[in-house]
Amino acid sequence: WVGYLALTPTNYFIVLPIIAVVTGVLASAFWDGNYQMMLSLAPEKNRVAYVAWYLAIVGLVSAPGSLAGGLLSDALTGLSIHVGHVTIVNFHVVQALSILFCVFCAFLVSRVREGSEKPFGFVISQITNVQTIRTFQWIDSLGRSNSPESNRDILRNFDGNSAQLAVRDIIEKLDDPDSSVQEEAARALGRIPSAQAVDALMLKLLDQGSDIRIQAARALGRIGDRKAVGALVGCLWEPNEDLQKACLESLADIGDEESIKQVMHFLRENNTERLKTVSSSVAARLGIFEAAWEIFPNLLAARTKTLRRRYAISLASLIGVPDGFYQYVSGTDSAILSRQKKLIARFEANIEAVYARSHFKRRNPPEPIGAALLEEKSVDALRETIAFSRRLLEDLFGKIAKAEMLGRLDQRLEIFHWMIGESERFLESREDTLTESDAQDTAKTVTLVFVYFLADY
Repeated sequence: WVGYLALTPTNYFIVLPIIAVVTGVLASAFWDGNYQMMLSLAPEKNRVAYVAWYLAIVGLVSAPGSLAGGLLSDALTGLSIHVGHVTIVNFHVVQALSILFCVFCAFLVSRVREGSEKPFGFVISQITNVQTIRTFQWIDSLGRSNSPESNRDILRNFDGNSAQLAVRDIIEKLDDPDSSVQEEAARALGRIPSAQAVDALMLKLLDQGSDIRIQAARALGRIGDRKAVGALVGCLWEPNEDLQKACLESLADIGDEESIKQVMHFLRENNTERLKTVSSSVAARLGIFEAAWEIFPNLLAARTKTLRRRYAISLASLIGVPDGFYQYVSGTDSAILSRQKKLIARFEANIEAVYARSHFKRRNPPEPIGAALLEEKSVDALRETIAFSRRLLEDLFGKIAKAEMLGRLDQRLEIFHWMIGESERFLESREDTLTESDAQDTAKTVTLVFVYFLADY
């Protein structure tokens, strides 16, 4: 229509094909949107009959429309209106009316309350996305596939918002005869942020005979719908540790008040080291400060270096900058040493700045802490850290440097004050509970956590 209105006949053969392609894409979008709307409104029973009637009605409506357009064009034969250098004829009038009716119909369609399928507006917004076209191709391939291997490969392609059109087809694969296909279907649903999949995944999670309970739990966490919290909590106390771990991590992803309450309860009640570390990490992700009262004693009592590192990472994320401590306990020895030196330098610089702002004269320098730590004199480093920390709190807060008073200022300060006392008790009793090498490693880990907190507080 724009080509006929604005261009001379000599350019039709160049412009009209382009206009035809653009119009075809828009028409396809509108058709797909109407088709999806029809599916959302049609009940499951006798859906094929509904589709047939829909197509028949579309044909019956289209034929009179074309006939009316032709009659109007004939009636306006000879019409010629000059507007500047443009001449409007009967064809332009017919096309203008067609566009107006299309806009009006689109408005009416947008007012229709739709069913459970993807809404018309969603389809229209997605149709211009190349990924959406691929999604349609994968949906077709999924329906035609005749082997578990190809189904798994196809399911791995579904990801993000563009794949929401395929949610229903993927849900059907949760009941595939092959368990590996079920697993891939659950993972695919976790990659697609659609609440439509929550009920189906919850059924699989709660089905004790299902092979994909762990994958279903993880998918529910990625979707993040609070509706799934009850099912995830219900599976926390089953004897399957892998399932418990998946449920804990999913509760952390959802992160509502009930999730926080249940994670804390699980941390207090659980006795296995593996799940203690998992729940500690989850509590840190959720920012549950009260978890520190459980995590720090577990760190001091840990019998292996790996467990100490895990507890330390969780504790440092709670009282310090989240997710930053990992780099100081993981990597090659040279990389760890280099990072720890930078951490100690930042700690010392921050203490200098704190005293400069407070106008207090510093009574004890922090340098011996770093020196003892780097020289692997870990127990000495912890003693220096405890002494320095006590004096620092006294200098800054004076008589109110008590746990309950500090807690009113900042809960992290209350935890820090409590950790100082627990560390003193650890140094007094370490020979009764740990070997010398384990005691040295524990002292080093605790000192690093203290330094990490003070470096940025």
